[in-house]
Amino acid sequence: MALIVLALAVRMVGMTIVNDHAIDAFGNGRYGPSSTGFERLQTANVLERWVAPFNRGDSLYEQKRYGQAAEEFRRALGLASADRSCMVRVNLVLTIESIGDAKLAAKSLQDAVHSYQSALSIVDAASCPLGTTQHTGEQLAQAYAEIVAKLKALDAKPQPKPSQTNPKQPQPQPPPDNKGSKLQERNDRAQRADRQHQDQDKQGHTEFHERW
Repeated sequence: MALIVLALAVRMVGMTIVNDHAIDAFGNGRYGPSSTGFERLQTANVLERWVAPFNRGDSLYEQKRYGQAAEEFRRALGLASADRSCMVRVNLVLTIESIGDAKLAAKSLQDAVHSYQSALSIVDAASCPLGTTQHTGEQLAQAYAEIVAKLKALDAKPQPKPSQTNPKQPQPQPPPDNKGSKLQERNDRAQRADRQHQDQDKQGHTEFHERW
């Protein structure tokens, strides 16, 4: 038993070092090394398995690797506890919305509509109440409204059948992307909250970053 406890303690020290380096890289805009560090933690953190793919998804998002980021957030969503799932879902919805924006910019109307509708379905599947500390319910509601507005601008209903879209119609340009500044503001808030729990993190919990 003593050997198991010692081995676990050593592993947690290693996790903390890798986690700190990955978070430092993320904070300094070095998203490549950051995503690599969080990838190493995916098999190491047996206590909060959702954290590493969540953080790696953030790093991939900042590199505009939206498809890979969405995969990481889906993995995190499958691992997260009920009280964390709404936060993960917010990031997943924003990432899929960004995929839709990229498709729209590339004049791929049908793919853009499909991405937007996919994002809406993730919101519909959520049970995230309003008024919580993390405001995930409000964030999902805002994202939902923005995506519905984009679909209306494309003359597509929020949940249309495939025949209801018309790719031959004029294709509007995506609206200015202000999600980056929102994400940075949300990261800053998360970092301040993380510092308040620094003592707890030293005991084996990894930090996480929120985006908005």
